[in-house]
Amino acid sequence: MTCLMKSDLPVCLLGDFNAHCSNCNEYVDIDNNILDFCNVPNIEQSLVNNLHILEECGIPVVRQSQYKHKVDKYGKTLLELCRSLELFFVNGRVGNDRDIGLTTCNNSVIDYAIVSPNLFQSIVDFNVLIFDPILSDIHKPICLHLCTNLTCVVDVDLNNSNVNDNDMDNKNDSNIVITLHGESESIVKPIWARDRAPVFTENLDGTSIDELLNKLKDIDPKNTDNVTVNNVVNDCVNIIRNAAEQANMFVKINDKNV
Repeated sequence: MTCLMKSDLPVCLLGDFNAHCSNCNEYVDIDNNILDFCNVPNIEQSLVNNLHILEECGIPVVRQSQYKHKVDKYGKTLLELCRSLELFFVNGRVGNDRDIGLTTCNNSVIDYAIVSPNLFQSIVDFNVLIFDPILSDIHKPICLHLCTNLTCVVDVDLNNSNVNDNDMDNKNDSNIVITLHGESESIVKPIWARDRAPVFTENLDGTSIDELLNKLKDIDPKNTDNVTVNNVVNDCVNIIRNAAEQANMFVKINDKNV
């Protein structure tokens, strides 16, 4: 995370943080009265935080949350992380969750989308979906929509023997996504096991991580395409998946149980 922030790359964190943050600010708020009392010259808000970027994007600075209880130690850590790295919660600010902050796990909010402020201009929508026991034991899915340069999505059924080669003609077009689907297979579900966390950490490939960081540094956010983004995401997923496999953190689920 520190390497990403030093490279000035936009960050998007999505998932279960197990942190109760209530609706506390994840940014440094300037109290001009205190500055005046201490004879400290007024300074521009933009020098302390990036709230002006949210305002320019029409994003409310005040974040709402249906969880109004005490912030726990993990919440304090997450809030401090956001303040240090200038990251902001999407929950309670965007889409159908704007000015609401729906609960994501029973009566709590512990699943978040957290982004760099400049990414708000690319967010199309954010939703907390209804609970689905297939996807999780107690967590509701959260869905973040980001805008892209896609011009076409081609759906190809691998079970169809009459697949037209024309369907694949545009596979090298960076603005076209081809989705493939075929026979159903056993679902492999990742299960986090705290007792195997050291094994997982030890098997995170440092060389692959360095290569990924170099790729990210070479990307021009203003001139990239879907293929490049997908390749980077796949590299990141493979690093995590390989470490998880070594730590035996995958469980197969039969189709009949789904």
